[in-house]
Amino acid sequence: MNRTRLVIIIIVIVVIAQVLLLPLINQSSDIPSLKPSRASSTDNPTKNSNLSPGAKCTIGEDGSDPCTDPYFCTNGKCVHKNIFPDFRPAEMIGSVLIMIIIGLSNAGGVGGSSFVIPIFIFFFGYTANEAVRVTYAVVFGGLFASIFLKASLREPKYQRPVIIYDIVAICVPLLVLGAKFGTIANSVAPEICTVLSVWIISVIVLKNMWENIKKSIQKDREDQTTASQNKVGRGNSKNSFDSIEKLESKKLISGKQELTHRAPESAELSSKTTIKHIFESENDTGFEISENLKLKLLLKKETRLLPWEIYAHFIIYLISSFLLQAINGSKGSPSIIGISYCSMTYWLIFCLNIVLCVLFWGIGVYLIKEKDKNRIEAGMDMAEEYRISLPNIWRLSLIALGTGLIGGMIGLGGCLLFVPLLLTLGIPPLRATSTASFMAIFTSATSLFVTVIGKKIAFNDALFLLGIAFVGSTVIANPIVYLTKKYNRTSILTIILFGLLFIDLIYYPAYEVWRLTVAREETTAFAPIC
Repeated sequence: MNRTRLVIIIIVIVVIAQVLLLPLINQSSDIPSLKPSRASSTDNPTKNSNLSPGAKCTIGEDGSDPCTDPYFCTNGKCVHKNIFPDFRPAEMIGSVLIMIIIGLSNAGGVGGSSFVIPIFIFFFGYTANEAVRVTYAVVFGGLFASIFLKASLREPKYQRPVIIYDIVAICVPLLVLGAKFGTIANSVAPEICTVLSVWIISVIVLKNMWENIKKSIQKDREDQTTASQNKVGRGNSKNSFDSIEKLESKKLISGKQELTHRAPESAELSSKTTIKHIFESENDTGFEISENLKLKLLLKKETRLLPWEIYAHFIIYLISSFLLQAINGSKGSPSIIGISYCSMTYWLIFCLNIVLCVLFWGIGVYLIKEKDKNRIEAGMDMAEEYRISLPNIWRLSLIALGTGLIGGMIGLGGCLLFVPLLLTLGIPPLRATSTASFMAIFTSATSLFVTVIGKKIAFNDALFLLGIAFVGSTVIANPIVYLTKKYNRTSILTIILFGLLFIDLIYYPAYEVWRLTVAREETTAFAPIC
């Protein structure tokens, strides 16, 4: 039932987002779906033939397009074609590779954006900044699939969800705001800045993966040794199974007879002991009855997989943020109420994003402080809990804003940056990764929304990329996880990902040197905001 409700919530969010998007998507796009025909250089020798991506262009008198394939000249600028309907063989190969790599990366517990950006550059022909924008859909699709499993997991101590909703309630508004600014920064910053940022992040990931490889190899060896010892042990003890079974049968019969004579007394004692076992502290005094009941009610509320007050907080903020973006419009898409882009009204409404973020951030802080107060009053053991104190609130807020900004700028969901930071705060690894993955959904969803309504990517293309990432995270990732655990070979998966990322680190500098050679101006120039 809980999983069904979770699915319904996610579907509602997606449907509402699509309803908001449809009026904007149905307007004429700046990106034609097919490339205009080109005349040969002998038929139309022009000075600006074979222009690079983003260069200024002019259509020839005979209708020939001077831009390099797969770009075309529109509104005086070379713009990349849509993926559909002109779906080419190279793009088919790239789509399959994206699906496989997203599956591998999700199975290995790392983000896939660093791996797929070079594929978009090499097979689809995007520039680095454009590759980051289309990566938003891939990141969102991968996270969308993986969160179903993580949302149903529970921590062992109190059987609460592994996702720490206290942290999420504080960080989500700032992550979304940071992602909005990061997405804008991506459209303005020079391509060389984007490539350099992605390369630096990839180096950090590579270093962490090397440490994980050493740990995985050691763990695989220990598991294989244990499995061998157990196999030998089972062989030596095979002859003693019959005698053990007979002994256990006698004990079971004896136990049933004793239980029959003591059933009424044991049932009453068991009921009392169960309540005492759940709510009693480690010392001999225990809690008072009233405190036990208060803690019982508190745990009943906190062990829900879907805390509705927190989810309502997320959904209302996300819808409000998306609606505000649609009202304001963008450079590539007009406002739904006719506000002129870059006008005074535009910037006033844009500033409302900050006001909206602060408002919902304050509501989140209030909700969590009240929960923390109730836990103390109920006598919950807070020794191993991450306390939402005032210094921790400011620390988490700054981390969230910075992570959203960087994630929006270079195509990361934010999970890659948030997990190490949460681990440094003393949060267990499973809870840290689950919490970061859940928050990254909001970051990637915001970046994707801003990109789609800004006509930086066609809606059909976004759905296609989201779909192949979803398939990779489910159909491919789950069997890989099963096989690596079954044969104790988790290190092989990490080594494969390490090799792919190492190739990426070589590819990025080579690509950027080539771009600086053929299109220095487009690679190093800032794009105007207005």
